[in-house]
Amino acid sequence: MQCSFDHWRIVNSDPIKPNTQANKTVLNIRKNKDMTMDLPSIGSIAKELVEKGEEVKKLQEKAQKLREEEKKRLEEEEKKKEEEEEQKRQEEEEEQKRLEEEEKEREEEEKKENEKDRRNRDKDRSRDRRDRDKDKGRRSTADKKDNRDKSRNDKDKGRGNDKGRRQSRGGKR
Repeated sequence: MQCSFDHWRIVNSDPIKPNTQANKTVLNIRKNKDMTMDLPSIGSIAKELVEKGEEVKKLQEKAQKLREEEKKRLEEEEKKKEEEEEQKRQEEEEEQKRLEEEEKEREEEEKKENEKDRRNRDKDRSRDRRDRDKDKGRRSTADKKDNRDKSRNDKDKGRGNDKGRRQSRGGKR
């Protein structure tokens, strides 16, 4: 056998009005739940709703404040991240410039060394040519020039003092 619960029915009376079936039922329920026997007035219900509304409003304001704080924190983190990236980029640029300058200095040093080596090779070749020409009994152009300079110096040494005196007397002999 199966038990069924079907004795519910709609009560068409007003629970606020005293001595109605709905009012008696509400009072019995309140008595069983250890509630006050006075039914709340519409004003008190409205007051509760207003209080609840104010609580809700405070909670909404608090939630808005928390959202704003979170947004501000995220913006600060983003700004800090951008600043770190900018600083890193600047450091990389400075490092790149430093490397370029070092490379440029290395190239200049290498160029100077190459030029110095070239000059030394040219001197060595010239010296070798002179030595080869001397061995063959010929005088190189550089030797001829050196010999001319030496002979002029020798002549100037022998007559240099007389020449200087003559010129100081007006150039007459």
